[in-house]
Amino acid sequence: MLSSVVSFILGLLIGSFLNVVIYRLPAQLQHQWAGGDNKDAPPGILWPASHCPQCKDRLRWHDNLPVIGWIKRHGRCHSCHGSISLRYPFVELLTATSFGIVAWQLDADIIGVCLMAVSAGLITLAAIDQAHFILPDCLTLTGLWAGLLFAVGPGSLTPTEAILGSAIGYLILWSMNALHHLLTGEFGMGNGDFKLLAMLGAWLGAGALPFVLMLAASGGALFAIMRMALGKAGRKDPMPFGPWLAGAGWIALVFPFSWS
Repeated sequence: MLSSVVSFILGLLIGSFLNVVIYRLPAQLQHQWAGGDNKDAPPGILWPASHCPQCKDRLRWHDNLPVIGWIKRHGRCHSCHGSISLRYPFVELLTATSFGIVAWQLDADIIGVCLMAVSAGLITLAAIDQAHFILPDCLTLTGLWAGLLFAVGPGSLTPTEAILGSAIGYLILWSMNALHHLLTGEFGMGNGDFKLLAMLGAWLGAGALPFVLMLAASGGALFAIMRMALGKAGRKDPMPFGPWLAGAGWIALVFPFSWS
């Protein structure tokens, strides 16, 4: 119980940092892709200090307290009173909850700590994809290599199983996308989705991938139907698949009995 509480608190702090990555990394990538120079580069991940996205005023230290800071200022900047997205406390609470569940399921040993790191990566990927339709290579490929190294170390998979899982994960979605393009002339998903499933395959092995795909596709389809029924989206409006893959992959990682 104690390790779960400590892990929850740690998750709040890590979640606060993830919010910085979620906000700043896409801007850095888009600046890089546009060929911009260093003079007009967006803020880095570690510098400058956190500030209001609207008025750019620097946040006070107590404004940065996870969840509490957002509640204390009623979701608004103390300077310009502009609205601060609900995403910030949501990501902090989601990270804290995921860390607490991992510690409760697996204890805070080396495997638990590794899965907390994967949880943080999946939350970051899901949030960025939801907002920008981007799954950055620096996150998916880092996670993939980490999964392969995990198989060499404390993981339950052999290195061969991890390599096969990553290769099969990539090829499954690549093949589905190629078939979709052949039949419709349009691509149904981006390369980032292939790499995310490859990353999950490295951590889970090929045997878990059908469960991950089924759960992600079912959740995404139900969500899309609900949005259309409520008039929030049209039939052809794009929807990121990354958040659903990330969520399904996390469930398979932390609750392996759900698919094994």
